[in-house]
Amino acid sequence: TYMNSKNITIHDRQFQLPHIYMIPKMHKIIPKERYIAASNKCTTKPISQIITKCLKLVTSQHRKLCNAIYKYTGVNRMWIIDNTSDILDTIDQYNDDSNTDVARNIRTYDFSTLYTNIPHEDLKQKLKWVVEKAFFTKHYIFVDDYGASWGKRYNAHKLDKNELLEYINFLIDNIYVTVGNDVFRQVIGIPMGTDCAPFLANLYLYALEFEFLEKLTKQDIRLARKFSKTFRYIDDLSMFNSDGLMDTYKTQIYPLLILNNENKSDLKATILDLDLTIVNNHIISKIYDKRDDFNFDITVFPNLSGNVHYKRSHGVIISQLIRYTKACTNVQDFIYRSKTMIHTLYKQFFNKDMLKDKFSTFYDKHYHLIKKYEMTKLTLMSNIFTHTNP
Repeated sequence: TYMNSKNITIHDRQFQLPHIYMIPKMHKIIPKERYIAASNKCTTKPISQIITKCLKLVTSQHRKLCNAIYKYTGVNRMWIIDNTSDILDTIDQYNDDSNTDVARNIRTYDFSTLYTNIPHEDLKQKLKWVVEKAFFTKHYIFVDDYGASWGKRYNAHKLDKNELLEYINFLIDNIYVTVGNDVFRQVIGIPMGTDCAPFLANLYLYALEFEFLEKLTKQDIRLARKFSKTFRYIDDLSMFNSDGLMDTYKTQIYPLLILNNENKSDLKATILDLDLTIVNNHIISKIYDKRDDFNFDITVFPNLSGNVHYKRSHGVIISQLIRYTKACTNVQDFIYRSKTMIHTLYKQFFNKDMLKDKFSTFYDKHYHLIKKYEMTKLTLMSNIFTHTNP
């Protein structure tokens, strides 16, 4: 009834509630559980999709604001990252011999059950601040199948800040899940599996971080600047050259949440898909894949015994090679990852000559990435394209 009043269409297949399922976290020494609310087909799916597109735009607006603040103060108030590109840029800065600020330590942190520990009233209050600040010079968001924008779109769903906040509050108040024949309403936290859950969690934490840094900047701007090499991917937080600052201030930044230190050594850490080690004040990076720790085989890449495009599938290696060159400081790590991938593709019926052609294309087109290894194309290919498992 509420959705119809807002001209939001619910398809017949969506007239159901999310159900809970569990997936194991196999990369842990003692496997743990992660519970997901399967929200692909449920009544709140359409409104959650609209909120997701809007909050993505709101996040972008706050990033512009924080970039302007950083330009004038040197204090980074936007810790949210979408991938490792900002971290790799920071590593390049530390490894630049002309830079006087060298890498001393890395610390990584993880929130204990972030999604299910956020109080609803506090979440609503923080999201109200985030949305209103994003709308400071704006009037409406226009949403269609392709995303959201501040500019007018033909045939788009139009929302002002009050309507967006109403949507968010409605969704938070109407989170229902089923377990067997029982139905529960979630009264604290947001379930993983809801479309907009990552954005709600991200912006909730961002509001806490912004508020802390705003106060700290007024009290001690030099101390506030020491937090500028902090990066957070939803509930995974990392900090370079922190010297233990986060351990001192984490309860002030996140008073209602528990933030745990993850890495055992300040000279070694894993951040997303990066394995980082500090050696002589330089950061050595390589690929980290938690699936390497599994004691069973993982299916990756297409298997050409199936009904997939044979020639086009061989191009899969180019994106991976780009990723490996960006992440691997040493050529030995690049060769190891590339060789492992090629060996896997051999077993999945890929053609060796076609893979070599793709590697050659990658080397020529992306030489600016691979030239740091100071190794010729033929030498690299002779190291990578063997039938033996690395």
